[in-house]
Amino acid sequence: MIASRIALAALLAASCAQSAAIASRPECATGWHAGWSAASAAALCLPPEFVRPRDRPATWRRESDGILLGLITIHIDSLAKWDRGEVTAHWPATLPPSGPCVYADCVTTDSLVGHIDNVGGRLVRVETGRLTGGAVGMRRQPALVAGWDVAAARRVYVSVLADEPATLDTLRAALRTLRLAVQ
Repeated sequence: MIASRIALAALLAASCAQSAAIASRPECATGWHAGWSAASAAALCLPPEFVRPRDRPATWRRESDGILLGLITIHIDSLAKWDRGEVTAHWPATLPPSGPCVYADCVTTDSLVGHIDNVGGRLVRVETGRLTGGAVGMRRQPALVAGWDVAAARRVYVSVLADEPATLDTLRAALRTLRLAVQ
């Protein structure tokens, strides 16, 4: 069991031209600290011990973790990428449905819960659940997904894989502090 390791990565991928706007500083709980994406278009509060490796300017993880076990990914992409099929995520963002698998690498979800969280002043549907299957053979892997549309024909997509269900609560708390330069 991977229970003792937790990591957090935040990756901001912006399509088309990079925005010169800078996300505002989030108000962080005691012991947490603010972190910005490489282009400063996204900022969020991070739990203690999370650092940004020098070779990954938009990734944060615990220094003590040898590999990345928990993962939060934040993409800001143009709606056109979804329309052209360049983004494979379903919209609106949902975890895979439970049910019979047709393919050997399919993923199913159990313990699915829908939450409505306030993310940057916007009400956002966030789903949590446990994933099983896939090419890597996940077994009840805690996961989270969220997505919403923003101005200027852009869409935010968030996906999380965690090592323990409790980590999802921590990463949901981090997500609720998200500030975007693109609103």
